[in-house]
Amino acid sequence: MARIEEIKSGSLAKSKKLNEVIRYLNSLLNAKVREGSSTESPQLVAGEISTEIITTGGSGGLPEGYEETAVTLCQNGSPVTGSILFNPDTP
Repeated sequence: MARIEEIKSGSLAKSKKLNEVIRYLNSLLNAKVREGSSTESPQLVAGEISTEIITTGGSGGLPEGYEETAVTLCQNGSPVTGSILFNPDTP
């Protein structure tokens, strides 16, 4: 987990504003992302403790023009199977 340490001494620490900014930055560095429901608008909910990025809700299907394609790749000399999203060129 990424984290910026708060300032404990010096003139900047006395105003407490710098540490407030650091807390918000730490929250943004560790933001959680979720897909919104079909009725939710995209939004950023930021706070000192946690931040959530809500993306546009949708059907959860594949992006237009893409298809799921099975692949086998070589990883450290061994075959590994999986799938990728592929957008084939059209003539």
